[in-house]
Amino acid sequence: QHLSWESCPKEIFYGLSLSSQWDSRVYGFRFMAVNSAFKKQNDK
Repeated sequence: QHLSWESCPKEIFYGLSLSSQWDSRVYGFRFMAVNSAFKKQNDK
């Protein structure tokens, strides 16, 4: 049986989309921080 978004409760779908947006934002910040740290190391 194929699950569609319509069969999921709207709250669960909304919560999942919110959490995935938050995760990507956190990972983006972490990636930027690691990148800038690398550049500082390379500049020395």
